[in-house]
Amino acid sequence: MADDINPALRAELVAALDVLTPELRGLHDLTNVSISPELASSVWLQIVIRERRSNLIQLMINAMDNALVTLTKLEADGYPTLDPATIDPSEFTELQGEKSDLETAISLFTPESPASSLVVNLGQPVAR
Repeated sequence: MADDINPALRAELVAALDVLTPELRGLHDLTNVSISPELASSVWLQIVIRERRSNLIQLMINAMDNALVTLTKLEADGYPTLDPATIDPSEFTELQGEKSDLETAISLFTPESPASSLVVNLGQPVAR
């Protein structure tokens, strides 16, 4: 199995979640006690801010997990090497003929020459 794609970042994200989790529990607890509507509004704003952050962190961790799974599959597929393609000798002969035809067709073309000079004629000024 492949190594974690960024263990330092993963540790940082997990640590951030470890800080946010009790904060969110405490904030949610505050909404269940007798507090003023103004304080409740401030508490809910912090809940929204911290839940958004927590969700984004979790999405990043999930993306890293998916990248690790994909990297493991890629390595199982032989990455970074890829074996040369082999084909039947008669198919190879046919392919060589196609190559020759393509090279012949390509040789029919040449790039257009860029303009060597440009002439601009301005008309008479018109009053507005």
